[in-house]
Amino acid sequence: MIPPAARGHGEAADDPDPYTYWDLADDLAGLLDQLGIERAVIGGMSQGGFIALRFALRHPDRVIGLVLLDSQAGVELEDKRGEYEAMRSVWAEDGPSELMAGMVAAIILGEYEGSPHWVQRWIARYPSGLGRICSTLMDRYAIPARLPA
Repeated sequence: MIPPAARGHGEAADDPDPYTYWDLADDLAGLLDQLGIERAVIGGMSQGGFIALRFALRHPDRVIGLVLLDSQAGVELEDKRGEYEAMRSVWAEDGPSELMAGMVAAIILGEYEGSPHWVQRWIARYPSGLGRICSTLMDRYAIPARLPA
């Protein structure tokens, strides 16, 4: 298993320019090229699934299988979108806090005993805001019509 670090995630730098999940799918293709891997089972959870779906659509000849967990081809529901936008604004304006990072952890991780670890990592990793990773999430467009491909 090779877990790629997408732009702005893990230790990877965030890109100051806008990027899409299609761009991240192409980044994954570049990683596979660097590793000399022609075809693979591509998997992803949540946003990783957004990337995996787009990779499969853009590079179908490179996909042996597709594994998607807790992901979707649509966009965020309007009520969730408003909540996420408010959280992004508060984080950017007031800086990270345990309360805000805890809310993000609850959304992403649910009831998970390791959440405090991630809260501290996110506070340290994103001191000035969630950057492009949040914009990429919120600005994606729906692709269900492309799924038969």
